[in-house]
Amino acid sequence: MKRLNTQQIVILALLGLLAYQFFFAGNGYKKDYDRMLKEREEEYTTQIENLQGQSDSLLKINKDIEKQLSKIDNQIDKKDIEINKLRKRYEKDIAKFDAMSDNDIANAFTNAFN
Repeated sequence: MKRLNTQQIVILALLGLLAYQFFFAGNGYKKDYDRMLKEREEEYTTQIENLQGQSDSLLKINKDIEKQLSKIDNQIDKKDIEINKLRKRYEKDIAKFDAMSDNDIANAFTNAFN
């Protein structure tokens, strides 16, 4: 068998060390990286759950606001109807007063306060 010189022995030792690390020692950086990825995934999952909860409550608030707005719209519609009735009654009364003579108006006021 041929004798190995110093360079060849050093190269073989380094190759052996690399093979040992690769197959048996494992990679410490990979474990740290995997742990970090798992932590990040848990953080993101928690954030997603929080955001989903917030969006659900915002949707509920939005529905409640829509209900309140529809109630307000209904009240406005009712008041508009009342205002239109009062306007028509006012127009009838004004037309009645316009049709009356001055003596009829004076008699109506004196009779109202007597």
